[in-house]
Amino acid sequence: MFGRVKSGSFKDGLIIALNPEKSIEELRIGQFSKIKGQIYDFIGMISDLRLSVSNPDVFIDPPFHDDLLTSSLKGIMLQSELEFFPLLSIDRNSNTCHSVKSIPGHFDPLMDVSQVDMDLIFLGSGEEKKTRFEIGTILTMEYQAAISLEKMVERSAGIFGSTGSGKTFFTRILLAGLIKHAVCSCLIFDFHEEYGVKGFSEEVSSVEGLGSLFPNHTVIYKVEKGEYLREKTIQISYQDITPEDIRLISGELHLSEHSYETAQTLRRKLGKNWIKTLLHLSADELDEEQASSWQVHPESLKALIRHLSVLKDLSFLADESSESNTNEIIQCLKKGLSIVIQFNTRRHQRLSYLLISSILTRRIYNDYRRASEENKNYKRLLIVIEEAHYFLSPDISRETIFGEIARELRKFNVTMLIIDQIPSQIDAEVLSQLGSRIIFHLNADKDIDSSLEGVQNKSKLKQILHSLDNKAEAMIMGYVVPIPLAFKARRYDTAFYRAMRSDDLLDEDMDLGAFFK
Repeated sequence: MFGRVKSGSFKDGLIIALNPEKSIEELRIGQFSKIKGQIYDFIGMISDLRLSVSNPDVFIDPPFHDDLLTSSLKGIMLQSELEFFPLLSIDRNSNTCHSVKSIPGHFDPLMDVSQVDMDLIFLGSGEEKKTRFEIGTILTMEYQAAISLEKMVERSAGIFGSTGSGKTFFTRILLAGLIKHAVCSCLIFDFHEEYGVKGFSEEVSSVEGLGSLFPNHTVIYKVEKGEYLREKTIQISYQDITPEDIRLISGELHLSEHSYETAQTLRRKLGKNWIKTLLHLSADELDEEQASSWQVHPESLKALIRHLSVLKDLSFLADESSESNTNEIIQCLKKGLSIVIQFNTRRHQRLSYLLISSILTRRIYNDYRRASEENKNYKRLLIVIEEAHYFLSPDISRETIFGEIARELRKFNVTMLIIDQIPSQIDAEVLSQLGSRIIFHLNADKDIDSSLEGVQNKSKLKQILHSLDNKAEAMIMGYVVPIPLAFKARRYDTAFYRAMRSDDLLDEDMDLGAFFK
């Protein structure tokens, strides 16, 4: 016991007077503690630390060099206090956890949380235990932080953090757990080439990627030919491009809103080959009669043709649908494999990222939706996108497939994991719909505010987020955990590699060796 309840309210939290013999420097923001009430144990976090005095006259002649006098004043004229933020209550009679509906009384003691308390809160049901996965250790405790991987992918989730905060390493750890335990198939759009055969690290030259850890469970595609034998080159047909894809890349192509409307008209008039048809035309030689027959304005048509001409430079676009490996990717996902698509091109990299991600996601989502309507049961799919603000900014999120998936939560067995360092540029409605979120260090207040969009007790959690170290410390909250949890992320090292190596066999009808011939 290191303090007692002094004052507080249900709305604002509780003020705890610290015992004089307890140094305030031993405590930290985000630390788990417990107040032992008359009926309930209140589990929560320290959300603030402060010093107070009962008589300011003590500073007229402060006892700087008199340790005995200073010690005698502690707890009488000098007080150390903390703010305690209750998150959950345990009924001691039934030994069950409940949401907080009351507060403890005056003088009720504050103490450390026990191992028994943490087990009761976090171990969960028998089904959840099957896919419990260690993500790190709880701050100020030896207790391992673990989550249910099944719950993690039941709803869309977000991982946010500034550059160098550890979000990419944590994402790799989480994806490795999902693949290792065969929880779902993962479609990973790897903009920064972090999840394939190798990844990058500030401490060593490279680290093992998902392709190295799970060679029989992952297939890696690249925009341009890769250096490893088992890496495939992605090909997508012009026929797969829709006006919605053009809307997403309009910023890259410098297209106006009117150009998007023209594209919609041409798609209706020309069918699936509309892009190929336009790319074979010259804007300078186009006659007004041609534009009139398609019911579009000649100048709008010429402008669209000029702006779309950059698509000719994209090596992954194929003339014929037979050259596309989109169906091949979908079949791999249905088999339970995970796909990593890496954008190893420096020319038009962002354009390639936006276009490929949009085309594949829409095709796959529509396929899974039809399967759901026909009562077919595919493996759950998690779509992972980096730089999520490219797809989910407020001005375009309602018109992209990514915004639709984020808003529909877990329909059709497809969810998303969005990764970003500037969540303030993501649509607030999308953020509020996230089932779970993991937040690492963020530099700007507006990004912290956005990362907590739709979360209760936002101001208290924001204080805790401000206290996190710049690297490897994070807070996880939402559907996947019973209470918000500040933790230090698990290390991604040789010990982790050994734990993840898997000898599990693929489905009997999936010959991955033949697949790469």
